[in-house]
Amino acid sequence: MTKREFKYSDYTVSISPSIDDCQEGWNMFKSDFLSVDYLKVLEKSNPSDLQFRYISITNSSNEVCGIIYFQLLRFSGKNVHLKNKPFISLIVDLALKVCTFKVLICGNLFAVNFRPFAFDSEKLSEQNLYKIVEQYTLLEKSDAILLKDFEIDPSSTTLYSMGFQNYTADLTMCLDVNSEWKTLEDYKNSLSKKYRKRFDKITTAGVTITRRELSLSEIKSFRDELFHLFKKVSAKQTIAMGLIDKNYFEEFKHAFPEKFKVIGYFEKNNLIAFCTYIDRDQLLEVHYIGMDYELNEKYNLYFNILFDSTAMAIDGQKQLLELGRTAREAKANLGCKAVYFNDYMKLNSKIAIKAADWFGTNFQKSMGEEWQKRNPFKIH
Repeated sequence: MTKREFKYSDYTVSISPSIDDCQEGWNMFKSDFLSVDYLKVLEKSNPSDLQFRYISITNSSNEVCGIIYFQLLRFSGKNVHLKNKPFISLIVDLALKVCTFKVLICGNLFAVNFRPFAFDSEKLSEQNLYKIVEQYTLLEKSDAILLKDFEIDPSSTTLYSMGFQNYTADLTMCLDVNSEWKTLEDYKNSLSKKYRKRFDKITTAGVTITRRELSLSEIKSFRDELFHLFKKVSAKQTIAMGLIDKNYFEEFKHAFPEKFKVIGYFEKNNLIAFCTYIDRDQLLEVHYIGMDYELNEKYNLYFNILFDSTAMAIDGQKQLLELGRTAREAKANLGCKAVYFNDYMKLNSKIAIKAADWFGTNFQKSMGEEWQKRNPFKIH
């Protein structure tokens, strides 16, 4: 795709397929998520199912007054893993090959709570920003449009008048880090008797594992092993989107040497699991993990990763540990609570309507929809 433009009122809207074509204007807006360095990492990860679109809005004085980030998802059989249902999986794969399903996403499949736009409110109103979103989506002719993680006043009629519906409530699991916790032992002591016993059993199982942070050169050396372990985890999900390649972790580490960390778990000299983290000031985000499931039961790898993440958040004096949307029951047992976000969707075809119903049901199942709220802490 080459760079394109269209007019809306007094604004010129430029559409670029790469951040390299428009980074000067994007650097004007200070945003961690929309930083040029971060968006370059996503581009260089070369996801096989995604393309990127960068919208720059200039006014009649040729001033950049707004930016909007889109991902264009081409949904196919590669995104679907129906475990123990090979026949249904085959039917879905054939259907997706016959019917190309294109979803335009204003947001980021690699993150939650991602604000996909920034604008100067003195030069561009929020309503005009949404109108530009609407005009652009008409150009792409997609089957569906998803506005992801939007913080919209429920009483606002702007999106509803454009044909969008509040489609699903996405969430992330977060642990409030108690300021009185100075060590992981303090966290353990805050748990009720049942959960302290569980903590001891889990940490004892993982006591012989060696953990260490991987340098950039080590991430490159373990490139194949990291990707292999990551694929083992992603293959467990019914629906996986944003299919990164094996260079993703080293590209992230290269761009953010202090903020991005990879912790490796070793059985002797063999890498058997890893966890990646993004440091966001007062928030520590658990990004991607990978593990050898054949060794998970022996060492209780997953839960040891959760407890190690808690320790890292405490040691870093963070206020919040964000653990993502999957395995909700496990994270609730840690003490996490769900933080919800609004998604808005517009469906442009009958096929899209049927696919969206199927997708919504199976996506929630793959994330662990059926989970119970837990309170592992002592009741005072």
